[in-house]
Amino acid sequence: MRIGIDDEASLYQMKRQRLAEDGRLDELQRRVRERMKEQGLEPDIKDGPNIAKIYREVMDAMLPDGEGTTIEWYRDRVIELDRLKEEKLALERLEAERIESRKTEFEFVFEELPTEASAGDVMSWIENHAAMNLREEGYELVADDIRDAPSRAAVGNLRHWLDHKQEFYKSWMQRAKAGGGFSGGGSSDVHEDEEVSEEVSDPGIAEISKMMGEMASRAKSG
Repeated sequence: MRIGIDDEASLYQMKRQRLAEDGRLDELQRRVRERMKEQGLEPDIKDGPNIAKIYREVMDAMLPDGEGTTIEWYRDRVIELDRLKEEKLALERLEAERIESRKTEFEFVFEELPTEASAGDVMSWIENHAAMNLREEGYELVADDIRDAPSRAAVGNLRHWLDHKQEFYKSWMQRAKAGGGFSGGGSSDVHEDEEVSEEVSDPGIAEISKMMGEMASRAKSG
């Protein structure tokens, strides 16, 4: 950063910043007010040049080591700030790398799954998933649970139905009695961003049955 030694505005700002970091701004203001009172000056435009002169004189008195020292201090300060900025950026990069390295096996497996699959394949996978037979509540899926998932959306659907097993199997029984079931295939795709996951509200047994009936009809016609 280039600093002009004869630049009064820059010198004023450097001196003021130096006093600020030393916690002496209150003292500066007090001294300036005292000098203004002595000279009968008012804080208005007409007295502006004289007040500016008082500020320069008071700051020079408070920093008796000279302008050269102030300029050198400012240059060191700029260098230090640049160093701190570089350190901050370096720490941010390290944190990003640390987060990436901590990515779980589950996340790695999930990211490799297809982004879409047929609705029939998704529901058939859920129907036959071992986790659906567990009695424990709040089961947390692990990487091995999703390696054969037909799509990323299927994982979200499985999480949803793990919390609503009773509704799922009631619908399954209704379909079984009707000679249907959850068969794979079909033409309806379930995409990664489709809102059929743990975030949606429970659609209800009637709506589930309707959905499964549509899937079964598509599977038979296909």
